[in-house]
Amino acid sequence: MTRDGYTLNGYFYDEAYTLPYDDSAPITEDTTLYVEFIPNQVTITFVTDGNPIEPLVIDYGSIPVLPDATKDGYYFVDWYLDASFNTRYIEEPLYDDLTLYVRFAEDVYTVSYIIDDIIIYTQNVESGETPSLYEPTKDGYDFIGWFLDEYFNNPYLAQSMDTDLTLYGQFDQLEYTIRFYDSGGNLTDTIIIYSGDEVEAPSIPDKPSSLSFHYVFSHWSEDLSTINSNLDVYPVYDKHFRPESVQLNPGIDTVYLGEPWNDTGIQMQDPDLTISVINPVDIDVAGEYTLIYQIRDEDVIYYEFNRIVTILPLNESMIEISLNRGISTIIVGGHYIEAGARSNVGTVEIIGDVDTSQAGVTQIIYRVEYEGIVVERVRYVHVVEDQTTMQLVPIYGKKEDDLYA
Repeated sequence: MTRDGYTLNGYFYDEAYTLPYDDSAPITEDTTLYVEFIPNQVTITFVTDGNPIEPLVIDYGSIPVLPDATKDGYYFVDWYLDASFNTRYIEEPLYDDLTLYVRFAEDVYTVSYIIDDIIIYTQNVESGETPSLYEPTKDGYDFIGWFLDEYFNNPYLAQSMDTDLTLYGQFDQLEYTIRFYDSGGNLTDTIIIYSGDEVEAPSIPDKPSSLSFHYVFSHWSEDLSTINSNLDVYPVYDKHFRPESVQLNPGIDTVYLGEPWNDTGIQMQDPDLTISVINPVDIDVAGEYTLIYQIRDEDVIYYEFNRIVTILPLNESMIEISLNRGISTIIVGGHYIEAGARSNVGTVEIIGDVDTSQAGVTQIIYRVEYEGIVVERVRYVHVVEDQTTMQLVPIYGKKEDDLYA
């Protein structure tokens, strides 16, 4: 962890930085640590042809209090950023080392700058020189200029100094235009106001409900307590989803294990919204499942709609085994063809073999094991002796004309 101009001094358990964090101790609960940074030091070096001045060391980012500079027989003029005395030093926070040059003169005059009846700055100027005027600022105001009188009738004109001088600064309060819009983006009110004043907002505009939302006014888009710029102000609303705009499509949501289940979805009126479905339903495991429909507008989830799906366990009466059509009476020495069976769930296991070499009865068992339930059905196969006998049936010829009489 770093911070410009500061050195990390450590982590502590308290805001006063008296209890250092022990990184060897295990953390067994939520813990808040406080980070202490110590400001770095910056050094101001003073260059003078008068009495020597020791360098000044201050904290990073602070404003220095400069020492007095003296020279026998001379007056102090000012501190400068360069040895040619072109750029005066202005007090401001320091972030780097700095060298200042002091200027002395045998004869100086003082310029006093007054704003709102307060002397905000004094400046020493060598006799015969023209002062570099102080440039003031004031939030919400334009600086008009310096005047020789407090009523701002006589503007100051640059001239060489031959006496002390008092100057009065005039500011002009700024005017700002505040435009208010309704929920549809239409301009409804325009207000002209001075900087720093608080504006009274117009009545709150309604926002019509949409297919899926109704809207409740939350706040204006801009801070109206202190005005320092032109503003376009819009109403901001909280969106509240209308659950009545969504409903479940009818479906069969109670099924038995192994039976098909179809998600019939939901009906939604607003075509601009999308639906994400979280579907945990497992038709192969009995239980109660909550299917979640997430109503989304881009990445924002505004509502969740649930469908409860119940998967019931089976019992023996629920498992049906049906025999396929086949021949179950076989003559000894014949060939038995297994016709098999089918089930509404699971897999049918066939148990048993038919021996057609001798007469007898064989049970073929069809077994289904599903979810711990075993159901069986039996087919009886009969192997019989060939008992076919030929019966002679007399055929009589027709007597014609006593041919055989």
